[in-house]
Amino acid sequence: MAQIILDSNNNLIQGDFDNATLNNRTKLQTTTTNATTNVYVVPNGSSTSAGVSVANNSNLTNASKIVMATNGTTDTQIISGVNGSGTYLPLSFYTNNTLAMQITTAGNILVAATAAPAFRAYRNGNQTISAATTTKVAFNAENFDTNNNYDPTTNFRFTPTVAGYYQVNSTVSFTTGAGQISLFKNGSRYLTGVEVTYNASLGGHIPINDLVYLNGSTDYVELYTYQNYGGNRSTTPGASQTSFQGFLARSA
Repeated sequence: MAQIILDSNNNLIQGDFDNATLNNRTKLQTTTTNATTNVYVVPNGSSTSAGVSVANNSNLTNASKIVMATNGTTDTQIISGVNGSGTYLPLSFYTNNTLAMQITTAGNILVAATAAPAFRAYRNGNQTISAATTTKVAFNAENFDTNNNYDPTTNFRFTPTVAGYYQVNSTVSFTTGAGQISLFKNGSRYLTGVEVTYNASLGGHIPINDLVYLNGSTDYVELYTYQNYGGNRSTTPGASQTSFQGFLARSA
Protein backbone atom coordinates (compact mmCIF):
# COMPACT_ATOMS: atom_id res chain seq x y z
CA MET A 1 0.00 0.00 0.00
CA ALA A 2 1.36 3.43 -0.92
CA GLN A 3 2.29 5.63 2.01
CA ILE A 4 3.13 9.26 2.63
CA ILE A 5 6.29 9.71 4.69
CA LEU A 6 6.97 12.96 6.50
CA ASP A 7 10.71 13.55 6.42
CA SER A 8 11.28 16.52 8.71
CA ASN A 9 15.06 16.46 8.27
CA ASN A 10 14.85 17.42 4.58
CA ASN A 11 11.44 19.13 4.64
CA LEU A 12 10.08 16.46 2.31
CA ILE A 13 6.78 14.66 1.91
CA GLN A 14 7.72 11.37 0.30
CA GLY A 15 5.62 8.66 -1.28
CA ASP A 16 5.38 6.27 -4.21
CA PHE A 17 4.54 8.73 -6.98
CA ASP A 18 6.07 6.79 -9.90
CA ASN A 19 4.83 3.21 -9.53
CA ALA A 20 4.44 1.44 -12.88
CA THR A 21 1.00 0.31 -11.72
CA LEU A 22 -0.89 3.59 -11.69
CA ASN A 23 -3.37 2.57 -9.01
CA ASN A 24 -0.49 1.73 -6.64
CA ARG A 25 0.83 5.28 -6.63
CA THR A 26 0.35 7.67 -3.74
CA LYS A 27 -2.82 9.66 -4.39
CA LEU A 28 -4.91 12.35 -2.77
CA GLN A 29 -8.63 11.68 -2.35
CA THR A 30 -11.48 13.24 -0.42
CA THR A 31 -12.95 11.16 2.42
CA THR A 32 -16.48 12.14 1.39
CA THR A 33 -18.08 9.29 -0.61
CA ASN A 34 -18.95 10.14 -4.22
CA ALA A 35 -17.58 13.66 -3.81
CA THR A 36 -15.13 15.55 -6.00
CA THR A 37 -11.52 15.83 -4.83
CA ASN A 38 -10.32 19.43 -4.97
CA VAL A 39 -6.93 20.28 -3.48
CA TYR A 40 -6.20 23.85 -2.40
CA VAL A 41 -2.98 25.70 -1.64
CA VAL A 42 -3.96 28.77 0.36
CA PRO A 43 -2.17 31.80 1.87
CA ASN A 44 -1.88 32.40 5.58
CA GLY A 45 -3.45 35.26 7.48
CA SER A 46 -3.95 38.46 5.50
CA SER A 47 -1.80 37.36 2.54
CA THR A 48 -3.65 37.06 -0.78
CA SER A 49 -1.09 35.11 -2.82
CA ALA A 50 -0.37 31.40 -3.14
CA GLY A 51 1.33 29.16 -5.65
CA VAL A 52 2.55 25.72 -6.61
CA SER A 53 6.04 25.28 -8.08
CA VAL A 54 7.47 22.27 -9.92
CA ALA A 55 11.26 22.19 -10.36
CA ASN A 56 13.65 20.21 -12.58
CA ASN A 57 16.25 19.72 -9.84
CA SER A 58 16.09 18.26 -6.34
CA ASN A 59 18.43 21.08 -5.32
CA LEU A 60 16.09 24.06 -5.47
CA THR A 61 18.89 26.60 -5.14
CA ASN A 62 19.61 26.50 -8.87
CA ALA A 63 16.67 25.10 -10.83
CA SER A 64 14.22 25.73 -13.64
CA LYS A 65 10.61 25.79 -12.50
CA ILE A 66 7.03 26.29 -13.52
CA VAL A 67 4.82 28.20 -11.13
CA MET A 68 1.02 28.31 -11.00
CA ALA A 69 0.08 31.13 -8.69
CA THR A 70 -2.37 33.80 -7.63
CA ASN A 71 -0.85 37.27 -7.64
CA GLY A 72 -2.81 38.91 -4.88
CA THR A 73 -5.93 40.50 -6.34
CA THR A 74 -4.13 41.42 -9.60
CA ASP A 75 -4.26 38.22 -11.66
CA THR A 76 -3.60 34.48 -11.78
CA GLN A 77 -0.35 33.37 -13.40
CA ILE A 78 1.45 30.47 -15.07
CA ILE A 79 5.16 31.27 -14.98
CA SER A 80 8.25 29.66 -16.46
CA GLY A 81 10.80 30.80 -13.89
CA VAL A 82 14.11 29.99 -12.24
CA ASN A 83 15.84 29.85 -8.90
CA GLY A 84 19.41 31.08 -8.74
CA SER A 85 21.34 30.18 -11.89
CA GLY A 86 18.61 27.92 -13.28
CA THR A 87 17.85 28.14 -17.00
CA TYR A 88 14.65 29.71 -18.29
CA LEU A 89 12.70 27.18 -20.38
CA PRO A 90 9.97 27.60 -23.01
CA LEU A 91 6.38 27.17 -21.83
CA SER A 92 4.79 24.41 -23.93
CA PHE A 93 1.20 23.24 -24.22
CA TYR A 94 0.40 19.68 -25.28
CA THR A 95 -2.84 17.96 -26.22
CA ASN A 96 -3.23 14.33 -27.32
CA ASN A 97 0.49 13.96 -26.54
CA THR A 98 1.29 16.47 -29.30
CA LEU A 99 2.75 19.96 -29.02
CA ALA A 100 -0.03 22.46 -29.81
CA MET A 101 1.56 25.77 -28.77
CA GLN A 102 4.73 27.10 -27.20
CA ILE A 103 5.75 30.43 -25.68
CA THR A 104 9.48 30.84 -26.16
CA THR A 105 11.83 32.40 -23.64
CA ALA A 106 11.80 35.52 -25.84
CA GLY A 107 8.03 35.77 -25.46
CA ASN A 108 7.18 34.63 -28.99
CA ILE A 109 4.07 32.47 -29.43
CA LEU A 110 4.59 29.48 -31.72
CA VAL A 111 1.52 27.56 -32.87
CA ALA A 112 2.05 24.01 -34.10
CA ALA A 113 1.41 23.37 -37.78
CA THR A 114 -1.28 20.85 -36.91
CA ALA A 115 -3.14 23.52 -34.96
CA ALA A 116 -3.02 26.28 -37.57
CA PRO A 117 -2.75 25.04 -41.17
CA ALA A 118 -1.39 27.39 -43.84
CA PHE A 119 -0.35 26.84 -47.44
CA ARG A 120 0.83 28.61 -50.57
CA ALA A 121 0.68 26.86 -53.94
CA TYR A 122 1.41 28.12 -57.43
CA ARG A 123 1.23 27.07 -61.07
CA ASN A 124 4.51 25.64 -62.33
CA GLY A 125 4.22 25.78 -66.14
CA ASN A 126 1.52 27.14 -68.41
CA GLN A 127 -2.01 25.80 -68.19
CA THR A 128 -4.31 26.04 -71.20
CA ILE A 129 -7.77 27.44 -70.43
CA SER A 130 -10.31 26.55 -73.09
CA ALA A 131 -12.80 29.18 -74.20
CA ALA A 132 -16.24 29.21 -72.56
CA THR A 133 -15.26 26.44 -70.13
CA THR A 134 -15.06 26.73 -66.36
CA THR A 135 -11.67 25.15 -65.63
CA LYS A 136 -9.99 24.27 -62.33
CA VAL A 137 -6.58 25.89 -61.97
CA ALA A 138 -4.04 23.16 -61.28
CA PHE A 139 -1.67 24.78 -58.78
CA ASN A 140 0.89 22.01 -59.02
CA ALA A 141 3.76 23.29 -56.87
CA GLU A 142 4.05 24.59 -53.32
CA ASN A 143 6.02 27.26 -51.50
CA PHE A 144 4.87 25.77 -48.20
CA ASP A 145 2.12 23.57 -46.76
CA THR A 146 2.47 23.42 -42.99
CA ASN A 147 0.11 20.52 -42.36
CA ASN A 148 0.01 18.80 -45.77
CA ASN A 149 -3.60 19.89 -46.32
CA TYR A 150 -3.20 21.03 -49.92
CA ASP A 151 -3.06 18.46 -52.73
CA PRO A 152 -0.72 19.65 -55.54
CA THR A 153 -0.86 16.46 -57.59
CA THR A 154 -4.44 15.19 -58.03
CA ASN A 155 -7.32 17.32 -56.77
CA PHE A 156 -5.55 20.69 -56.41
CA ARG A 157 -7.67 21.51 -53.38
CA PHE A 158 -7.17 22.66 -49.79
CA THR A 159 -8.83 20.41 -47.18
CA PRO A 160 -7.77 21.60 -43.71
CA THR A 161 -7.95 19.27 -40.71
CA VAL A 162 -8.75 22.03 -38.20
CA ALA A 163 -12.23 23.56 -38.10
CA GLY A 164 -12.33 27.32 -38.35
CA TYR A 165 -12.47 30.44 -40.46
CA TYR A 166 -9.86 30.54 -43.23
CA GLN A 167 -8.56 33.50 -45.17
CA VAL A 168 -8.24 32.27 -48.75
CA ASN A 169 -6.55 34.29 -51.50
CA SER A 170 -5.60 33.69 -55.12
CA THR A 171 -4.32 35.47 -58.18
CA VAL A 172 -4.31 34.13 -61.74
CA SER A 173 -2.48 35.76 -64.62
CA PHE A 174 -3.28 35.24 -68.31
CA THR A 175 -0.65 35.69 -71.01
CA THR A 176 -3.22 37.40 -73.28
CA GLY A 177 -6.91 38.21 -73.33
CA ALA A 178 -9.01 38.41 -70.18
CA GLY A 179 -10.59 36.16 -67.63
CA GLN A 180 -12.40 35.67 -64.38
CA ILE A 181 -11.68 33.46 -61.37
CA SER A 182 -14.01 31.90 -58.81
CA LEU A 183 -13.50 30.30 -55.42
CA PHE A 184 -15.38 27.00 -55.08
CA LYS A 185 -16.28 25.33 -51.77
CA ASN A 186 -17.18 21.63 -51.81
CA GLY A 187 -17.60 21.72 -55.58
CA SER A 188 -19.95 24.73 -55.67
CA ARG A 189 -19.23 28.33 -56.53
CA TYR A 190 -18.59 30.33 -53.35
CA LEU A 191 -17.33 33.67 -54.69
CA THR A 192 -16.61 35.11 -58.14
CA GLY A 193 -14.08 37.87 -58.67
CA VAL A 194 -14.18 40.72 -61.15
CA GLU A 195 -13.17 40.17 -64.75
CA VAL A 196 -9.78 41.57 -65.70
CA THR A 197 -8.44 42.25 -69.20
CA TYR A 198 -4.79 41.69 -70.02
CA ASN A 199 -2.74 44.86 -70.38
CA ALA A 200 0.74 44.77 -71.93
CA SER A 201 2.18 47.13 -69.34
CA LEU A 202 0.20 46.02 -66.28
CA GLY A 203 -0.28 42.35 -67.04
CA GLY A 204 -3.49 40.41 -66.44
CA HIS A 205 -3.49 39.54 -62.74
CA ILE A 206 -6.97 38.53 -61.50
CA PRO A 207 -7.25 38.56 -57.68
CA ILE A 208 -9.82 37.06 -55.33
CA ASN A 209 -9.96 36.74 -51.53
CA ASP A 210 -12.51 35.93 -48.86
CA LEU A 211 -13.05 34.45 -45.40
CA VAL A 212 -14.43 30.91 -45.57
CA TYR A 213 -15.63 28.55 -42.83
CA LEU A 214 -14.24 25.02 -43.23
CA ASN A 215 -15.28 22.21 -40.88
CA GLY A 216 -11.85 20.59 -40.52
CA SER A 217 -12.87 17.24 -42.00
CA THR A 218 -14.81 17.21 -45.30
CA ASP A 219 -14.90 20.85 -46.41
CA TYR A 220 -12.48 21.91 -49.14
CA VAL A 221 -11.82 24.86 -51.46
CA GLU A 222 -10.57 25.04 -55.06
CA LEU A 223 -9.96 27.77 -57.60
CA TYR A 224 -11.60 27.86 -61.05
CA THR A 225 -11.20 30.24 -63.95
CA TYR A 226 -13.26 31.15 -67.01
CA GLN A 227 -12.58 33.04 -70.23
CA ASN A 228 -14.51 33.44 -73.47
CA TYR A 229 -12.39 35.42 -75.90
CA GLY A 230 -12.45 33.40 -79.11
CA GLY A 231 -9.97 30.65 -78.44
CA ASN A 232 -7.75 29.07 -75.88
CA ARG A 233 -5.75 31.18 -73.44
CA SER A 234 -2.84 30.31 -71.20
CA THR A 235 -2.11 31.15 -67.58
CA THR A 236 1.23 32.74 -66.75
CA PRO A 237 3.28 30.32 -64.63
CA GLY A 238 5.34 31.15 -61.56
CA ALA A 239 4.87 31.79 -57.86
CA SER A 240 4.54 35.54 -58.41
CA GLN A 241 2.01 35.17 -61.25
CA THR A 242 -0.53 32.43 -60.54
CA SER A 243 -0.87 31.37 -56.91
CA PHE A 244 -3.34 30.10 -54.28
CA GLN A 245 -2.97 30.63 -50.54
CA GLY A 246 -4.89 30.08 -47.31
CA PHE A 247 -4.44 30.10 -43.55
CA LEU A 248 -6.48 29.67 -40.37
CA ALA A 249 -7.61 33.12 -39.26
CA ARG A 250 -9.38 31.86 -36.14
CA SER A 251 -10.70 28.55 -34.85
CA ALA A 252 -14.36 27.61 -34.86
